[in-house]
Amino acid sequence: MFIVRALKHAATRRSLDAAGGFALITLVVALMGFIGIAFVITTVAFLDATVAKEEQTRRQLDKLIEVIAGVPEANPTITQGTGGFLGDIGRLPKNLEELNEQSPSSQTLCDAGFNPAAAPAFHSVDAGPTNHRGKIGMGWNGPYYKEMIFTDEHLRDAWGVKFRYTCPETTRTEDGVSLTVRTGQITSAGKDGLFDTADDNIKADAIHDRGHLFLTITQGGADKAANPNQVTVSLYYASNGEQASLASMITSINTDEGAEAVAVFASVPAGVRFLQIDFGSNKKELYHTFLKSNIANEINVKIPLGQGGKG
Repeated sequence: MFIVRALKHAATRRSLDAAGGFALITLVVALMGFIGIAFVITTVAFLDATVAKEEQTRRQLDKLIEVIAGVPEANPTITQGTGGFLGDIGRLPKNLEELNEQSPSSQTLCDAGFNPAAAPAFHSVDAGPTNHRGKIGMGWNGPYYKEMIFTDEHLRDAWGVKFRYTCPETTRTEDGVSLTVRTGQITSAGKDGLFDTADDNIKADAIHDRGHLFLTITQGGADKAANPNQVTVSLYYASNGEQASLASMITSINTDEGAEAVAVFASVPAGVRFLQIDFGSNKKELYHTFLKSNIANEINVKIPLGQGGKG
């Protein structure tokens, strides 16, 4: 009887051990499955979060380009506001803080050799008073970056790292005319938070601050130039927020119908600019917009004389 009971007890223990072992294996397999699923979910969530932050950063960069370069093409006779920082002041901001601070406290500069004085407040009448030609307003009209929750949101990417903003100046020759241009570039450090690594691929479009304007004057119409050898073209623009002008005198156009001559304005700041053409008996006025996408290239505008009024 004792032997039988012992055998039964041993068999029962073996059965329980086998069941326990199977249950443990099942638990381990289940845990491994849960861990695998959790890993996949975590990886997907991380990738989704990374993509979302990249998209958010690109939207921030697009907004920065808009507030710096403006959207002047939306209204060619614009008198205020949408020219952006560059159009209002006639230069790039020396740092991103200047977009929302007229006199920025930050001493970080986009280029060590570029530290202009603070621009005056936005205005359309100079001291005197003298109305701006074309009634184009100029001066600091900030804050420019307004759609934000945190006060320094325009300075940082979606990972909380400050953007890198550079604006080196270069000089080259375009169509035989020297062009001096400063190019702004804003870059995010990417998900690793470090610059000069492989993921520094989130960049804004380059912003060129100046370009040439080649204005072709065509002789024609009922009232041709009274003195065809003296046609004066004046260009009015912003220089650190104050009105400035350039004049070009054409001395080579003749009286023949359709005769042409070109007025050249080199390295003109971007934005909406006002031109006045004086050909003796009449004046012609027009607005011209330099866009951020083509400001580094020559722009050719043709305008016939003898029509008067505004073009």
